[in-house]
Amino acid sequence: MSTKKVALFAAVVMSLGAVGAANASLVQNGNGTFTDTSTGYQWQNISTFWGVQTVSMNALLLSGFQFANLSQVQQLQADAPAIAANFYADAAAMGAPQPTPLNRDLIWGVYGDLSEYTWKWSTNESGVWAYSQTDVGSYPDMGAFAVNTNPGTVPEPAGLALLGLGLAGLATIRRQGKRA
Repeated sequence: MSTKKVALFAAVVMSLGAVGAANASLVQNGNGTFTDTSTGYQWQNISTFWGVQTVSMNALLLSGFQFANLSQVQQLQADAPAIAANFYADAAAMGAPQPTPLNRDLIWGVYGDLSEYTWKWSTNESGVWAYSQTDVGSYPDMGAFAVNTNPGTVPEPAGLALLGLGLAGLATIRRQGKRA
């Protein structure tokens, strides 16, 4: 096997490995949702619910979405651990631009029956999300965790790009083989 073919084969294998590695992140979809690629769950942007009374939040749910239960929120948070260095990237992916309307670094929202909430501070050194239960009412920067657990299969853009590069490489090898 020629050196070029070995190098190209190695590049294709590495590309396929990169697609697998990309599956442990949050991806902003640009349509008011983000995806947790490790579960495939699609989440509604947290900021959709900013400044809305909890009793009115149901009207803002997108089709196929419901408020997440505790285990779904915990899975999302396991995939986006409370690490200060990751805070702004996680906030952007979750659709919670920073600073919030109250000018603080905070990702927070209600879940379940909307009487409980969870939050993540950029300065949280403990490495955990925090939970609380209270009458949350309405805050300008209070979001909600709404999930669609069956969004269908939508390929990740980076994965498609890597697949395309691999196919282009295979086509190049085939063309060069016909010339020889």
